[in-house]
Amino acid sequence: MYDLFAVDTLSDARASLENSKESGDSVKCPCCEQTVKVYPRKILGTMVMQLRDIISNGRRDAKDLPFLSSGGVYAQMRYWGLIEQNDDATWSATQKGVDFLHDRISVPSTAFVFNQTLLGFSDDTVGVRDCMGKKFDYDEMMSKAEFPREFIDF
Repeated sequence: MYDLFAVDTLSDARASLENSKESGDSVKCPCCEQTVKVYPRKILGTMVMQLRDIISNGRRDAKDLPFLSSGGVYAQMRYWGLIEQNDDATWSATQKGVDFLHDRISVPSTAFVFNQTLLGFSDDTVGVRDCMGKKFDYDEMMSKAEFPREFIDF
């Protein structure tokens, strides 16, 4: 870990923090001692299955779905605009999420996140099948879901 306490001014500290964002290194802020790191996030196969569950339940509201207790990894889909948070703190699929799940669009492969804030995306893109990995079969997963008409054409 890089020692930022070697800097003399706030400008020096900011410059060091900016450099660490680009390099991916973890550093400690000299002002607040928070660990500063930009995290590359990818859409995982389990996240795709959770998106399917949100949509296939005949509603876009994820309030009562069982995976909500699984640590909230599904919430990372908000960085790509695949889901959105409602006023009552539940999550809903977006049109973009429906299109992604049905393999109609691609999204950037990596979201760069700092302190739960999206900083930007990679240039390369992936489709839903790319995100499934080797453990999951997209066609099998989709065959197990029944989508209400309004969530297919959304």
